[in-house]
Amino acid sequence: MRNVILLMHVSLDGFVARTDGDIPEEIARLKQQPGKHLLMIGSTATAHTFMQLGLIDEYRLNVNPVVLGSGIPLFAGLQHPINLQLVQARAYDSGVVGLRYQKG
Repeated sequence: MRNVILLMHVSLDGFVARTDGDIPEEIARLKQQPGKHLLMIGSTATAHTFMQLGLIDEYRLNVNPVVLGSGIPLFAGLQHPINLQLVQARAYDSGVVGLRYQKG
């Protein structure tokens, strides 16, 4: 498995690849390479950027049985709706529900 990190402002050494350039162009290039999936883990700001650029093909969300009453909305500020189709829903013993959606 090959790990790739895309950075916009942070400088880290020792990772397989990094870019300070055009993120959509880099994601398109990575999608053309052999392998299964690209996983994006980051802040809500990163998620919002990837969503608005249309770079996310599949969403995996976990609903936790906790009501916080505040936080940063995951889907705030989108300029256009994103149609999703439920692919999988799984309830865990802990009460967490895992939801898997693909762009529709």
